[in-house]
Amino acid sequence: MLADFAPTLSIYSPAIAIFLSVPAISALKSACFLAEVGCGNGVGAFSAAIPSPGGAAFDAMADREAEPLATFASAAAIAAEVLTMATYPRDRAEFLRWAEAHIDVFTAQAASIGLTAAQATAFKNQVGALRSRTTAQQAARDAAKSATEAARDADSATRELTSDLVRSIRAFATNNNNPNVYVLAQIPAPNPGAPVPPPGQPTDFKVELNSDGSITLKWKAKHPEGSDRVVYFVQRKLINETAFRLIGGSGEKSYQDDTLPVGIDGATYIITAQRGNVQGQPSRQLTVTFGSGGPGAMRFGFAENNAVSKKAA
Repeated sequence: MLADFAPTLSIYSPAIAIFLSVPAISALKSACFLAEVGCGNGVGAFSAAIPSPGGAAFDAMADREAEPLATFASAAAIAAEVLTMATYPRDRAEFLRWAEAHIDVFTAQAASIGLTAAQATAFKNQVGALRSRTTAQQAARDAAKSATEAARDADSATRELTSDLVRSIRAFATNNNNPNVYVLAQIPAPNPGAPVPPPGQPTDFKVELNSDGSITLKWKAKHPEGSDRVVYFVQRKLINETAFRLIGGSGEKSYQDDTLPVGIDGATYIITAQRGNVQGQPSRQLTVTFGSGGPGAMRFGFAENNAVSKKAA
């Protein structure tokens, strides 16, 4: 039995750099040695030829009885794995590409390379099945990622809509002085001992110059929970005036001023948020300046009081 493996070892041992790594040669030798032990042919023949890191372990195995046929089958499997492990890639994607590239080779050259037509066909079908399963797996991963993002977007949109609905319900209950609205809506009524604070202060202004010479003011404002139906009142003072006067209001966080006199060099604004009879803190003064030609000029700037000036096109 050992004589069947010895030629194999003698061929591959001198060719380590070409075919197998040192651990692979050691594994092959160990497999052959294990077969030798199992078949009862004695020990030490291979160990003396090529020292093995597992030599001590196999020496211990030699003292135990083993069924020759089972031991030989295990040894043959190990030897086969050693001889083929460097033939094709272990990584699935690389292995799949390698297998697909060999379908035509194995099919066309079956008889010349020791394969039957049935083996070549079975290989082709199995490689096709692996490609299908791999493609389905990737599609499932992509679908799961897409579904996760869609669920996250839906959650955000639903929460925002729910917040708007709850504010509307509470405003309706307050305006009609009807606490039963909360019972019907099955939401908790606000704590009567905790009045809603005033609306927030408008900040972070942006100014846009429109083609018709008007300007649009935009801002941000964060209000406490329960602040419904907030209105923003806009006061303005032209550069040649001494006092502010109310020029309009808006239910949105923006206001278009289309009443600026032609040729004016600038104007200052104050925006105040109000909910019912409760006013919030007025904004800082926002000063808008124009180049020559008044509000229709192509260049202008704006700045909040105590803030760094900004340029707008």
